[in-house]
Amino acid sequence: MTGPEAGHDMIVAHVAATLSAARIARAMLHCTVIPGMPPARRTFPQSLARRLERQDIISEDLARDLKTFIEMLERQLVDGIVVGWEADGHSTAGGYEVVYRSDDIAALAGGVRDLEELRDLILRTLDLIRARAIVEDLLAV
Repeated sequence: MTGPEAGHDMIVAHVAATLSAARIARAMLHCTVIPGMPPARRTFPQSLARRLERQDIISEDLARDLKTFIEMLERQLVDGIVVGWEADGHSTAGGYEVVYRSDDIAALAGGVRDLEELRDLILRTLDLIRARAIVEDLLAV
């Protein structure tokens, strides 16, 4: 398919992918992130989850808030990693570094990837919508 219908179909496909990613991110927030946070820090992710439930997700505001929350989670991930030393008599260095992270931190890392994917899809969809509007304006002249 060519012409305006092809651009419309591409936007519909991106919106559908964004809605799917929002469903995954919402479930991850409810099942992994929110329960793993202290009660005083749950307000922001609960607000994000409610916004994703409303499915009004194709917005710069939500993309910006996702970026802010992703940065918060990434700081938490860094704080949850412990680097240790494992002695090994067979190693020429006498041992090796090991990285420890708890299961909840590992789950949180997967959640960050889900949120990043959602944010990227929102921004790509917004770019497609803007690009289509620009092209239509140019062709109308």
